[in-house]
Amino acid sequence: MPNNVEVKIIIHDISGRIVKTLLDETQDVGSKPITWNEKNETGVSVAMGIYFYKIEVGGLRQTKKVVQLK
Repeated sequence: MPNNVEVKIIIHDISGRIVKTLLDETQDVGSKPITWNEKNETGVSVAMGIYFYKIEVGGLRQTKKVVQLK
């Protein structure tokens, strides 16, 4: 990131429901590693399947697919 900016990273299930919010805060300049421990908001492991992660940085959004295998 070139400057301080609001960043959101959210995991959704295939129905569009939020599974986990990984990040929702202002971030400093630079790249930051983010990992998902494959658990939902209540700390329960998610089932195998297809999930989507949405990244919002400033006014830009991108959604990608991720497959959860155990």
